[in-house]
Amino acid sequence: QELVYALPSLPLNLIESLGSNWDRYLLEKYLNLRQLGYYNVGNRLSGYYNQVNSVLKVAWFPMVYKMFIQRKDFNEILPKISLFYFFILTIFALSASLITKEVIYWFAKEKFIDAYQYVPLFVLIYLIKHFGTAWGTGIDLVKKPYYKLLSSIPGWIIAILLLYLWIPKYGTYGAIFALLTSSFFRVSINVTIAHVAYPRKFLIVKLLILIFLLSFFFICGYRSNFDSSITSFIFKGLLIILYITIGSFAVFGYKQTLYRITFFRNLLIKKYNLSSTQ
Repeated sequence: QELVYALPSLPLNLIESLGSNWDRYLLEKYLNLRQLGYYNVGNRLSGYYNQVNSVLKVAWFPMVYKMFIQRKDFNEILPKISLFYFFILTIFALSASLITKEVIYWFAKEKFIDAYQYVPLFVLIYLIKHFGTAWGTGIDLVKKPYYKLLSSIPGWIIAILLLYLWIPKYGTYGAIFALLTSSFFRVSINVTIAHVAYPRKFLIVKLLILIFLLSFFFICGYRSNFDSSITSFIFKGLLIILYITIGSFAVFGYKQTLYRITFFRNLLIKKYNLSSTQ
């Protein structure tokens, strides 16, 4: 049973590997090395954000499977923890999209600053995929992982077709928007199938609020322009803190937010033997 369950992961990983490198294969034919270098650096820098999801998944999936077995009301709990998981990922996405510019400037000065223009777009691609991680749970719970092929294969076919169409016309941005379109298509199908396979609420209103806040704070930070990189870094850091605060209260409510703050505070006190005043 374990072997049968794991078999779809082989073509999935193969398709994912081929599709994720096809953009650079085509870009080499139409771009000079300088443009391609900026594109690759932007992709590499945003890839560090992608690793956040890889780390969090180590705790996410075991927790979900354990709760699925133990809790009879799991279909009511899953939307809430999916929203919480996605909210955590948006915090790192906003941080990576805004602060990377200052990081590039401090470590490489003006040499690779042009690579920053690609970072928020690549982060958006990864964030869409991570949305699929948070809300695409369901296919695995009913033990039908081959359903994922229904989204991955058409999604990457669309990506490759769009890459061939848009890269000659629009260059690097054509490649990025082809990957964005493909990611949105694949995640939409995957999440839809997951909710059909394991029905539960979608919490669309709270998701829209979260997306609006994320977009608003990103635009504020992205359009900010200061002469000092330190001032810019501090300003963007304050925006991220504001997003975390407002996002927590807007999405989870006043009582739930205070409950989580109290819970983690008590957990820290217990773990490190701190006094209640500390």
